[in-house]
Amino acid sequence: MLRRILKLAERKLLVNESPFRSVDSLEERQQRRRPRILSFEEEERLLNAAVPHIRALAAFILETGTRSRREALSIRWNDIDFVNGVIHVRESKTIAGERSIPMSDRCKAELSRWQNFLGPDFSDYVFPSIHDPKKPLKDLRRSWANTLKKAGIEYFWLYDLRHTVASRLSRAGVSPIFVAQIIGHS
Repeated sequence: MLRRILKLAERKLLVNESPFRSVDSLEERQQRRRPRILSFEEEERLLNAAVPHIRALAAFILETGTRSRREALSIRWNDIDFVNGVIHVRESKTIAGERSIPMSDRCKAELSRWQNFLGPDFSDYVFPSIHDPKKPLKDLRRSWANTLKKAGIEYFWLYDLRHTVASRLSRAGVSPIFVAQIIGHS
C-alpha cells in the first residue's frame, strides 16, 4: 500500500523519487498457508471424536461450505427451512455470500439431531453461546483443537472445512460457477 501511495505521489510530482523503486516485492503466493483438505476417513474420525456442538458445526460446514465465523455461527433456526430443504445465509462477508443453499439429507439429519439435543426453545441461534443463548457461539478454539487431537488429526483451522467442500464438489465434476455460488464467492 505504501509503495502504491509513493508511486502516485511521484507521478503527481509530490516527491522526486519513490524510495520503493529499487525494492522488490515479496512473493506472497509462496508464503500463503495451504488449505487442509480432509479425506473421508479423516472426516469420519473427526465427527466420531467430536463433542455434540463441534460435530454439528463441522457437519454443517462440510455439507454447506459456509464460512465458519460469519456464516455458520450466525445461522438462526428460522434461516433453516426443513420443509423445502434450504438454508438461507443472511449474514456474510460479501453480498455474494448472502445466498440460499440446498440442504442435503445428511445435513438435515445432523441439524435435526442437534436441534433435538439442544432443545427447541434454548436459542434462536443454531450454534448459541452456552453462557448467553441470545448470542452466537464465538470461541471454540479449545474444543476444536481437542477434537482434532482426539481424532488423531494434525491441527488445522475450522475454516478449512470450507475448502474441503469446494474441493470435493470440484472433484465430483460440479461446475466451478456453481461451486462458487454454493460457497458464496462472487
